[in-house]
Amino acid sequence: MRLLIGCDDLARVWINGQEVYRCAYQRGFREDEDAVENISLKAGVNAIVFKVINIHSRWLASLRFTDQNGNPAKGLHSSLNPSSW
Repeated sequence: MRLLIGCDDLARVWINGQEVYRCAYQRGFREDEDAVENISLKAGVNAIVFKVINIHSRWLASLRFTDQNGNPAKGLHSSLNPSSW
């Protein structure tokens, strides 16, 4: 899979405790500005942590999982309460 990321200023993403992305500079938000290739998720529940530090104004951020052609990844669900799955 591919992970597409947009963030306003500094950001980091961890999947199952492993850092997979870092933006260490100030910038404006642009959806899907960065991509991380070859993302693998394990079967079942995965922990995804996305932290954004905004320097000025409001913060904006987005994450999208896609296949290598940019189509939305199938079979993914998100929840703040993983026990609900």
